[in-house]
Amino acid sequence: MKQKNVQQLTDPRMKIFGIATVLIIIIGAAVLFSGNNDTNKEINNGTPRLKANETKFDFGDISMKDGLAAHNFVIENEGDGILEFSKMETSCMCTTAVLDVDGKRSPKFGMASHGTNPRGWSEEINPGSSANLEITFDPNAHGPNSTGPITRVVTIQTNDGGKRNTKQFTISANVTK
Repeated sequence: MKQKNVQQLTDPRMKIFGIATVLIIIIGAAVLFSGNNDTNKEINNGTPRLKANETKFDFGDISMKDGLAAHNFVIENEGDGILEFSKMETSCMCTTAVLDVDGKRSPKFGMASHGTNPRGWSEEINPGSSANLEITFDPNAHGPNSTGPITRVVTIQTNDGGKRNTKQFTISANVTK
């Protein structure tokens, strides 16, 4: 009888079954607890709702000799929970983004692949409040011969709707000398 018990413990099929069982239990617990946290957070803290009157802006013609061009997008929290911002990035090194909440300005954010964006940054907008997203474009960033139409995108990460979401804001222009 002891021979049979030892044989069951060394059977590769039993080891696979044991590992699969443990993994199923771990994954099930992770799904169960992560779902409860999101639900509890939404119930206890309300649900934030991001509203922007515009998400696209066209500068029209921008002369290189005039330098930087900036536009402010107004972002409102129409929900009943705190709207959290946890990340921003731009689609090109010629564009920067700054979030201003009640006079508190974020660091400048740029193109993520350049490695200069702050890590661990976050900001909040209370229900019924608003913030300005200032996007600045440098028409000289690509050199003196880079004229013509451009489109740049700023992506922000929020908890809009009570879940992790991204929102994009787009600027466009025609760069002239």
